[in-house]
Order: sequence, then C-alpha cells, then structure tokens
Amino acid sequence: MIGYRVVTDWLPLLPGALVLSALIRAKVL
Repeated sequence: MIGYRVVTDWLPLLPGALVLSALIRAKVL
C-alpha cells in the first residue's frame, strides 16, 4: 500500500509543518 507508506512517512513531519505554517502566518500578519 503506497498510500499507507506515504501517511506513515508524513505523520512525524505534520507537527513541524503546522508550526512552520503558524510561524509564516505570524510573520505575514
């Protein structure tokens, strides 16, 4: 299952991506 592998690979990166997007929004605003 390629989709399952992609999900398991991206799960650890999700918190970092959320923090990064929050920082970008804070800088823009």
